Amino acid sequence: MYRIAICEDDALYAKHLSNEVAKCFSELNVSIQTNTFLNAEDFLENLNRYDLYFLDVLLGDKNGIDIAKEIQNRYGKQIIIFVSSHESSVFDAIHQSPFRFIRKDKLLQELPEACEAYLNNLSITRDHKEKKTILITQNQSTILIPIDSIYYLESKGHYIDFVCSNETYHIRGGFKDYNELCESLDFGRSAQSFLVHFKYVTGMSTNDVTLITGKKFPLSRSRKKEFQEKYMHYQRLIQYEYSF
Repeated sequence: MYRIAICEDDALYAKHLSNEVAKCFSELNVSIQTNTFLNAEDFLENLNRYDLYFLDVLLGDKNGIDIAKEIQNRYGKQIIIFVSSHESSVFDAIHQSPFRFIRKDKLLQELPEACEAYLNNLSITRDHKEKKTILITQNQSTILIPIDSIYYLESKGHYIDFVCSNETYHIRGGFKDYNELCESLDFGRSAQSFLVHFKYVTGMSTNDVTLITGKKFPLSRSRKKEFQEKYMHYQRLIQYEYSF
């Protein structure tokens, strides 16, 4: 069961939001417990850790963005969805890196996607944490490599280099033999011959990608959009990584 907090100073809308949240999760066959607070003072006095927070951006004399800061200061990075009737508030809210920003007049359209994305995010995060090693074969020897130690893979004809933090492994094969890494949320193809670990990317320009080691990789025109989108998704996953 997921615990959800709603802080909304309009009582009628708070009830409407609570009902719609319950409906969305029910349709996804997920049990929730919702606590609703009608003012910032009551919410802060009873501040607790929840799995998901829905915060109105404007709460009377209080600011939902400041409340988000208080939550994050106390419990670390949390999953927060801002709800507001003022679209311009998104520019202020973005500094708190909300999971979603929902417009009140678009609640029925935007809430279902947000709830489903939240559950998908938790599922992806579990998979992300569970996958830790990969097996490779070099000179008829089987080697277990921690995925977290891999800087990048480079394809060289019929061979592929696994460049890791402590060693480089030169083995026969190609990217097709390591589809689990190619499809992993942690890696992206910057060019035809390079599969880069996003964890070690420190810079990106129009034409290249820079690794923590200082090595630069070409960022090809055909792969640029996919690489950048996957990198942003990785950053978002890391940002909202959740402890169970």
